Amino acid sequence: MTPAYTIGVWFGRPDGTPSPGHYGALSALPVLFQLFDRIERKPGVLPQPEQVRQETICWPLGNRAAETPADHCFQTHQAWLVRRQLPPTLRDERSDGLWRNPLTYWTSERGLLVDGRCNVPARTAHQLALWPRSLEPWLPARQRLRNRLPAVDPRCHEPPVLALEPLQITGIQDGLILRSSRTHAGGSATLPEISLHAQGGLGERDWYVNGLHIGRTGEAEVLTHRFFDTGEQEVVVMDTQGELDRRTVTVY
Repeated sequence: MTPAYTIGVWFGRPDGTPSPGHYGALSALPVLFQLFDRIERKPGVLPQPEQVRQETICWPLGNRAAETPADHCFQTHQAWLVRRQLPPTLRDERSDGLWRNPLTYWTSERGLLVDGRCNVPARTAHQLALWPRSLEPWLPARQRLRNRLPAVDPRCHEPPVLALEPLQITGIQDGLILRSSRTHAGGSATLPEISLHAQGGLGERDWYVNGLHIGRTGEAEVLTHRFFDTGEQEVVVMDTQGELDRRTVTVY
């Protein structure tokens, strides 16, 4: 693309089937260069639009570096902004936007982790910038959520209400196929059962299938569910903080 011309080159078959031995860099790109060399030997530079500019942003929050506290900025990157709008970055798909970022937590006068149920004379609020929790296993140890939080104040009779591990349905993979058991006579069909369990998250879990609430379990409990119908079924679990995880299964 130049100020005068925009050229695209495509090689392939009309029906989209593969052409062995041919790909863009080998076939199309040389032709593209030859075309430009013939029609515009000294192409001008495209002017940068007035409403487009480059700024430094900080990960994991994805905000402007100039507006981000130093302890929330683990990595800096260059991003293009259109009309000062920041591009979405590092969204935690599994939390559906319900997991607050940055995360607020409280410490006692001893600098230890507390919540509103702990019998301490004073509390101080702090904030942590969170990476998407699916990245936790690959983060440097010092940046993992559990290692960034202080120890629990011993005056708390119950652990502070703070989920340190992502809510995750276990034992079910997306795209799982479940088949009904049919009688030899070919009449009725018994739809399959499934055991539902989730790890991580916080507190009781509410379970839904295709938007219908089917039960509630504790953190270590398993819910057995028999499907009502065949076809694609969406299984969703939600904990007490509103964090979600979902799987899609198909019942035949």
